[in-house]
Amino acid sequence: MRSGRRGGRRALGGGGVQVPVGITQTESIGLNYSNEKEGKWRIESSYFFDRAELDNESESGRETFLGQGSQLYEEDRISNSVNKNHRANMRLEYTFDDNNSIVFTPSAVIQNNESFDFTDGQTFLGDQLINQTQNNFSGDNDGYRLNGDLLFRHKFKKRGRSLLVNVGSTLNNSDRESTFDDLLSDSSFVYLTQQDERAFRSELTYIEPVGTSSQLQFSYQIERSDRDSDVLTSESTGVGDAFEQRDDLSNVFNSLFTAHRPAVSLSKRSFGQFYSAEVAVQYATLDNEQSFPTLQANSNSFLKVLPSLAGRFQLGERGSLFVRYNTQVGTPTATQLQEVVDNSNPLFYSIGNSALEQSYSHQLLARFRKSNVDKNTSISNFTLVRTTTDFITNATYTAQSDSTITGDIVLSRGAQISQPLNVDGYWNIRNSTTYSFVISPLKLNVSTMAGLGFTRNPGVVNGLENISETLNGSTRVNLASNISKNVDFNLSYSYNQNWVNNTVLDDNDNRYNIQNIAGRVNFIFPKGFVLRSDLNYQIYRGISDEFDTDYALWNVSVAKKFLKNDRGEFTIRVFDLLKQNQSITQQVTPAYLEETRSLVLEQYFMFSFTYQLRRFKTS
Repeated sequence: MRSGRRGGRRALGGGGVQVPVGITQTESIGLNYSNEKEGKWRIESSYFFDRAELDNESESGRETFLGQGSQLYEEDRISNSVNKNHRANMRLEYTFDDNNSIVFTPSAVIQNNESFDFTDGQTFLGDQLINQTQNNFSGDNDGYRLNGDLLFRHKFKKRGRSLLVNVGSTLNNSDRESTFDDLLSDSSFVYLTQQDERAFRSELTYIEPVGTSSQLQFSYQIERSDRDSDVLTSESTGVGDAFEQRDDLSNVFNSLFTAHRPAVSLSKRSFGQFYSAEVAVQYATLDNEQSFPTLQANSNSFLKVLPSLAGRFQLGERGSLFVRYNTQVGTPTATQLQEVVDNSNPLFYSIGNSALEQSYSHQLLARFRKSNVDKNTSISNFTLVRTTTDFITNATYTAQSDSTITGDIVLSRGAQISQPLNVDGYWNIRNSTTYSFVISPLKLNVSTMAGLGFTRNPGVVNGLENISETLNGSTRVNLASNISKNVDFNLSYSYNQNWVNNTVLDDNDNRYNIQNIAGRVNFIFPKGFVLRSDLNYQIYRGISDEFDTDYALWNVSVAKKFLKNDRGEFTIRVFDLLKQNQSITQQVTPAYLEETRSLVLEQYFMFSFTYQLRRFKTS
């Protein structure tokens, strides 16, 4: 599910995890260089270029909560994008003497993206069609990111005592020109968007040894980020190719973020164990100024105490426990702060909120491991708990009739507008346990996993607070065997069940599950012939019956080893032998549930040659 920006300003929004969709053709080339003068300097550098063209066709179904019932949005989309990236990185380390050194790490990214989308969407209330859109959206985006950090390190005469000074800066720039053509109303918009960010950071750190295995650390960090975001929107006049600027859809905005963060920490290492404790205080200011179309300004300040604790403990000879508790803040982006209406998707408008505050999160992570060598067993457990106050989510409003937002901006019936806001009550809890053992007579390695997760995601729908709660249960069994040096196989089964509950509409509670049966086998035959095969059978039972599916992905390859010591291998591979590959994703937010079926790579044949370079030094 793509939920980010696609070469322009248009986005569907929402949460969820982004996954690759569509068919991508990629060309890339890279170069690495390193050199050093022992004890004096060392340089490592790289350059990388890639070009990726993505083609995708997708169909989506979205159920939106209205407070009193729900509506369904159906969409078909065809898209193409070409992305070009130049990346350069360097690390230069120079040693003046035994006590003084510097490390300089610059990097640069230059990017160009061209994209085109065709969208056909309809919104239904029951069986009634209440709105629809057919549109083309194209974008051309050029941008760059320049970054540099310089670290100076000084070691005092006392062992372990040191001083570090780090300074860095970042320059971000993005220029986008996007065109939206409404094919039903024969109207067009052109969006010119320019975003610039100038960031500076510095940190002074002093480390003092305490005893033989502990150290006390003092640091002071300063961060400053100056962000400009200009949006100029023009609409076709209907006379030839003439366009007229829309001031109500244009905006010139600046956001200045400054933060001071002193911190003190104490850490200790001994015999495989590690402990650390830190407390930091961050004072930050956020100054927003809109200079067009009207002059507006507001300022906010935040004072946060940020404690953290971490430790690794040995539990007997074969057991260990790692625990970490930390806090962090999240600062809203310039796009989230900028109060300009984005109408580049006529059924899904959005607008920023300059009154957003920082989010504040607590996170606890624990990882336990224990093994028994005599019995060939091992057990591990992973737990994650995260909660956030002033969580940045979206307030979504769906128009029950044609509504004027402001000026000449009209939200048609069934269309939506969303705005970010801060709410409390976000929770994310995860726990999973893995147990492994060996069945020696059968030469089987068995691994089992059981997991449980819970997410509480607050939001606002049509003025009502909606809590979307997702409970997830999962289990997996894996059998792996090495019967002999010529035969090995792997079998697995996994089941993932999700229950979604909403406080606004109990009758819109849903569940969906994914089952996967997988197998892999390798055979090495006489005279260097090798057969490899893997099969994945997936069963998806979704939020709606329309997206329920079962499919098998079967890949087979045949290889022939030759040359001295079997260094060469020629392989013929068939991907998706049964021509059944599919891609379905789901997205759950407090405002809606959505399923998307996307274009995926289907059957292809690949021929490859591999040669292994081996060189061993003998004494």
